[in-house]
Amino acid sequence: MMDTINTMNTMNNTDNSLKTLQNIEKELSNLIDIDKKNWTHFYLLIKEVEDKELWKEKYKSFTQWVKSFCVNNKTHESIFWNRKKAGKVYETYQKVQADKGIEVPPIEKANVSADSLVILDKISKYDQEVASQLVDKVMNKGITKKDLREVYKSIRPDNPSRNPHLKQVDLSDESYELDESQLDISDVSGLLEGLEGEAGSSIDYKNKLSRAEKLTANEIVKTLSDIEWLGEKPKRKYFKSSFEQNKYRLFTEFPVFVGSESRKSRRMDILLAENITTENVWDMYLHCIEIKVSKGDLLNDQKYTEYAEFVDFMWLAIPDELVEVVKKNKFEGCGIISVSKNKAVIVEKAKQLDAFRKVETLKNIALKLI
Repeated sequence: MMDTINTMNTMNNTDNSLKTLQNIEKELSNLIDIDKKNWTHFYLLIKEVEDKELWKEKYKSFTQWVKSFCVNNKTHESIFWNRKKAGKVYETYQKVQADKGIEVPPIEKANVSADSLVILDKISKYDQEVASQLVDKVMNKGITKKDLREVYKSIRPDNPSRNPHLKQVDLSDESYELDESQLDISDVSGLLEGLEGEAGSSIDYKNKLSRAEKLTANEIVKTLSDIEWLGEKPKRKYFKSSFEQNKYRLFTEFPVFVGSESRKSRRMDILLAENITTENVWDMYLHCIEIKVSKGDLLNDQKYTEYAEFVDFMWLAIPDELVEVVKKNKFEGCGIISVSKNKAVIVEKAKQLDAFRKVETLKNIALKLI
């Protein structure tokens, strides 16, 4: 405990006016190692990087910095964004209360969990009245996180009890959430026809979007199944053992367990296993390829960086028109594959990652093939 206090005191003594991106990254790394629950100081450091645009020292966007930091420090990106969201919610609450003449402790002394604030924010998107009734309870720990989740499930438009005509969906999977506000209207052209009722529009919209994108995604999968994009077309090596031949195996919807709150696996769009066995080396490269068919699809995905733990190379496969958006927002080292007219071209090569959970992926491959 004393070590933690001493470390924090050292951080606080740093001259804020002289902080650089590197200084803040070191502090964030220390916070990850020391105390994962210390979300308020974590948030303030993130805010400083964003408000002072310190990310410009090395990156093309704030989002690119976040993704690169998370991959380099082997932390889940969703934790990063949740703490940022929690800080914004708390500061909004502070402002509202100040307008009423009510003093609220500064965020450094906030006695509320980041998760509870994030759930409260989700509730407010669907029912402002319910959220306003809960906010004081959340801030004063008058309601448990479990109870908050139950409220959230009950007020979501895709809750079958509210809309019996809707298909049942897994509400425990938070990856289902889609922030429609970040989608370009061009991405969803023609998809809004036939939506019935405000309450049901969210889930129906998502289902229509999913079906429309699936066609494009399938075309990309088909194009990538011809692995010439990865290099020269493999030629049989005569007088070599079968283990030393150039072999590739492509798996779609490949499951991995990232160890986040969800008890279910997440699924890579494509896992490509590449045999690199030679006389002296028996091994394979694992490539994860995530398919992004729209700007909204790309910007809303806060989870694909977590796959970097399981593979040697990460790629984003996209239509031509998304190349510049991807360059600005992907993490450093993630490759870019541009797909058009049944042709795949590498725009930017992927760099080899520290796949410290690669054995788990290999185990899952073996289980699939047995």
